[in-house]
Formats: sequence, structure tokens, C-alpha cells
Amino acid sequence: MREERSPATVDTAEPLVAPLQTTSTTAASPPPAPEGPNPPTPAKKQKPARKERVSDAGAPQYGENQQKVWQSFKDSRVRSRLWKQHGVNLIPEAWDALDARVKADRKSSGETDLARPAYIDAVILDAPQDVDELVELVDLINEELLGVPAGDRTSVSMSPEARKKFLGLLETLGDARMKRKGKDLMTALTVRMLRKLETEGAMPKPQRRKLV
Repeated sequence: MREERSPATVDTAEPLVAPLQTTSTTAASPPPAPEGPNPPTPAKKQKPARKERVSDAGAPQYGENQQKVWQSFKDSRVRSRLWKQHGVNLIPEAWDALDARVKADRKSSGETDLARPAYIDAVILDAPQDVDELVELVDLINEELLGVPAGDRTSVSMSPEARKKFLGLLETLGDARMKRKGKDLMTALTVRMLRKLETEGAMPKPQRRKLV
């Protein structure tokens, strides 16, 4: 697998935004007092009424890939009637890593119903569709593992969009004469997603809204 590149280091010697420069450090002299025994009192300016804003301090901050998993999870609850089983083949090490991630996210988010389907669905929907990118992913996982070992096939529930895209990915591999590399591709895609999730930390706890 290709390692995720860390963002370039910013040179801290120069700030990204320069501080405002003042043209003079001497305070301006106050205007002379108006002549006359009883100068008129200037009217006080009324401050505009402040608009009340709804506080978002308690709103969870999801990473980009956490959001993808969370959207798949919500969809599996809202449109559960449309989600159907489909076979997925991963190497045992990838299944173990996925299950560990699910367990950690259940604990941090408090959502005990989080399970494999939400993650596999997000993995597929996040997959590139360009044949060259898919072939590169297959080659990289084989290079990293010195050959992908035997897989463990099991049925996982998916959204209709993910099922359609999954079949399209397999068809693309077939066109590239890599018809038997579905296990390699799914392992590569899953590992890629898990590594991105790892950089985003623990899954946040969702904000519960009151109906009334």
C-alpha cells in the first residue's frame, strides 16, 4: 500500500498572516472643546440588537472519512428495507483490523449498533472508478504483503448504491484482465479506509436532538 503522505511542514519563521502595521504610535490629540457656556450633549448611539445564535458547542466534529462511515450507518437505519446482503472477500488480517475499528468506534461514539456493513458500504462508495487507480491499488497491496493470502468470504449488507458500484468495480477489473483480483482490491480499499480513519481519531459521539 502507498503510505499516506503527511502534509508539508510550514515554516514557522514567517507567519502565514502578517500582523497589522500601525503608522504611528502617538495617540491623536482630542478635538478642542466647543465654545460656549452649555455645549450640546451629543446623542448616544444605540447598539444594534444582538441576534441570538444557536450554540453549536456540543455538535460533533467528524473527519471526512468518519462522515462517510456515519452517513452509511444512518442510511442503513433509515433505508434498512433497501439494504441487501452481498458477498465480500477480505484477508483475515483485514477483517480483524476492521472489527477492531468497529469496536473502538462503538465505545467512543456510544453507538452499539455500529457494525461491519456501515464501513464496507463507505469503503465501496469511496473507491475510485478509474481503472488505472484500481490496478495500482491491487499492485500496491500485493507488493506490501508480498502476495495477498487466502481470503475469508462473508455476506455483508450494503446499500443499493454500494452494490451497484461494487459490481461495476469487479467489471472494471475484468476488463483489465484482473477478474480474479476482487479480494485483492477489496482488501486494499478497506485497508486504505482504515488508515485514513486512524488519522482522524476516535469516532465522535453524535448529538441527540429533542423532538420538542
